[in-house]
Amino acid sequence: MAGAELLMIGFFLLFGVIAAVLFVGALREWKWLVDPDENLSVFYSQAFLKKLIGKKGLRAYTLFIGALFFIIAICGILKALTMPDDNWTF
Repeated sequence: MAGAELLMIGFFLLFGVIAAVLFVGALREWKWLVDPDENLSVFYSQAFLKKLIGKKGLRAYTLFIGALFFIIAICGILKALTMPDDNWTF
């Protein structure tokens, strides 16, 4: 494996971990993720979104983003594993 391959796989694994945190956090309704204090809306995007779309909408949005990140991570890892070494471009 080339260094670029390992770097890309590491990047997409990190993306997968973020996806898992978002997805599990939304399913388990972690307060800091899907029910933050609305007074933090100036500083924290989740609080701003809660103010706009409500708690249920924020939970659905977080689940969607987690699933999307997971799909991107899987596709990226598969691409990194199947590409020949001489075709790596950034």
